[in-house]
Amino acid sequence: MSNSAFNMSKCGSRGGTGSSCSSSGWAEIKSTGGDDITVVSSDKLRQALREIYLADKQDHINQVADIVKLVYDCPKEGDAVFYNSRKSGYDLASAEIDNSNYFKDPEHLIESLAIVEKVSVSCQDGQDVPSDGYTAKVVFFGKITFSEDTTDLDPGMVYYLADSYAKINAESGKFIGSNAVHSMYEPTISKPLFVATGPHTAIVTNYRPLTGSPTGGREISEEYRMRIDPTIYNDSNGDFLSTGWKIRIDNTGTVTSRNHLLLQIEYNKLEGPQEDSNIEMIGTETYVHHIDIGVLHNEAEANIRDDDEVVSFKEIDFKKGTTPYVTGIGEIKVRLKVITQSTANLNFNDKLNAPEVLLANADDITTSRIVPKLSWTNDCKDDLSNDNDIFVKGNQKQSNVTYDEGAVFIVSLVGSSIPIVGSTEPPKTIIVPMQGEIGFKIEALESNLQGEENVDPLFEPITNSFSLDNDDKQMIEIIPVSSEGSTIVEKTLRISAINTDGTELPKTHWAYEYSIENLTGNKRFCPSSTCCVDSLESFNPMDVTSNSKNISDLFTSDGDSLLINNPSNAKFYTKGMFDVAYTGIKNNSGNPMAITWKNCRENTVFCYPPTNEGLSPAFMTIYADEARPLTPSQLLEHTKEEYEAKLYDPRYTIMEIGAHETLNGKLVRLTVNAGSTVSGANETCYFFKYNGSEHGTHFTISELRQLDNNFTERFI
Repeated sequence: MSNSAFNMSKCGSRGGTGSSCSSSGWAEIKSTGGDDITVVSSDKLRQALREIYLADKQDHINQVADIVKLVYDCPKEGDAVFYNSRKSGYDLASAEIDNSNYFKDPEHLIESLAIVEKVSVSCQDGQDVPSDGYTAKVVFFGKITFSEDTTDLDPGMVYYLADSYAKINAESGKFIGSNAVHSMYEPTISKPLFVATGPHTAIVTNYRPLTGSPTGGREISEEYRMRIDPTIYNDSNGDFLSTGWKIRIDNTGTVTSRNHLLLQIEYNKLEGPQEDSNIEMIGTETYVHHIDIGVLHNEAEANIRDDDEVVSFKEIDFKKGTTPYVTGIGEIKVRLKVITQSTANLNFNDKLNAPEVLLANADDITTSRIVPKLSWTNDCKDDLSNDNDIFVKGNQKQSNVTYDEGAVFIVSLVGSSIPIVGSTEPPKTIIVPMQGEIGFKIEALESNLQGEENVDPLFEPITNSFSLDNDDKQMIEIIPVSSEGSTIVEKTLRISAINTDGTELPKTHWAYEYSIENLTGNKRFCPSSTCCVDSLESFNPMDVTSNSKNISDLFTSDGDSLLINNPSNAKFYTKGMFDVAYTGIKNNSGNPMAITWKNCRENTVFCYPPTNEGLSPAFMTIYADEARPLTPSQLLEHTKEEYEAKLYDPRYTIMEIGAHETLNGKLVRLTVNAGSTVSGANETCYFFKYNGSEHGTHFTISELRQLDNNFTERFI
């Protein structure tokens, strides 16, 4: 005590003689003032203080803080403040020069001293700052804890004093308070404020501000853009080598790559499933090719460094020869990846599973497809201006066939419009040559009663293969040859693309769009130069036993039809009651159908496909238009009914045929004026579907032309 007098016993390290000593180092000493007093040696005192210090939670020493007055409007937790001597309080700091205070202290706005940890202010528009300011707790150094409703911090990241540019560009989630911004937006004047240690905790620092931020207030970004150009590759002489892709990766960010970059090219040849089991693939069709890009520097650094290795972009050619499986056609999907581990011993799966970089133009990066584009047309004549004809019989090319008439299928290479991936430039138009052969198949079609086309089972399909290039073979004429060795007429032929082995193309093949399921405009019917071809039964009533009757006297007043125009020698030929019906000679299966005839005009011929006999008769009568004159509008509204014979003038009958129902729906031909010597009477061939009935049907030539979708006519 202050008024006590005592003397130390010889205890402890420096005690003197006197009272007895305790082994603990403590001794009771009698004071002269009557108060008891306990003393301790300096060693024991230091040890006791150390234990007290270590047991203390130290809440009072993890930060340097104070309660201060804030003299600006609407303060918030996280605000960085400086001491404003003119306002005698703490004001909102900013990483900017104060030119209005140039001669005294233009940098005073930057001199942030503390971060607001606790403040309670209800901000309102037009609210004045109280004369004595707002009371707040600020942290000058050390740990700071923000309330849970403040912006989540990014642990481990430095937050900087913001300038006006950062406030404009930074998103709200990168700010806490009014002026503490994420390091992605570090301003040109760089003043670190604190390092985040959790979503709402940080360690306040107080470093000296510097100039020369790497971003100048722009976001620190590792950003890349990609572009994929379809490209034609030529040799040193300018001769074509192959098509392919030129891939460009640009570093458009503000920093150099933090890790090695890897390009992953996923390539599909578009030829269906592959059998390269030892090649690195995804699935059975997609090859995977990896290219180590290394590091790409930001553009500014690459521009000032005189070093070929310091670049901000890389261009990669992916073409025929890049690897054995690349043909130059197909499709590619390109991914930019980052390698976050040592590149020394990376295997395929390491690269395949490496994280992908989100490109700045990711939405524009689509699959790039380079494939030949083929035009499939047809004709009934051979183009003699080229020598690219191939004659095919069965599955063999023929060399001893001379073209006279028949179907010709023309396949040509045309320009492919190929977009530039990752660019807004217009697509490139490139003639893409085939890198191998594809097959083709030619079939014959026949129609049923409903007008539906089906494959003719009696026709042997014609198959072979071809390839086109962009040199002297950009087109080919495929001329089918019948089993008899002649070009093919009078059949509807259809061509389509197949595999070279005769199988159907897989849906993933580049040429699948030319398969049966997709190809249009691939059918051709070529009539013969004569009306009746060898494959048809040909009936001429003048060549068989018939009753002949001259009918010239029927035309003394009205005259013969304009079509036949033979009033002086007009005749009808009719099968006699005891005459034999006509049976064709070309039916090799079943019992051939026999036909009857009545009132057939001279020089008429009826041709029909070999047909088996049926169960019921089918009669059909064909007339010249004078038998039932109809106006064009009447023809448009015309419908057929039963028992119409009374509507037709029988004098103008051309031919009445009695067949079987098995002939209905088949394409037949009627030749008028065959071999006629009458002036102006053209030999004419009419094609139409037979449509008879038990009671008989009746049609003029104009009615057939209007009502039969298969009707055609031509002069011989």
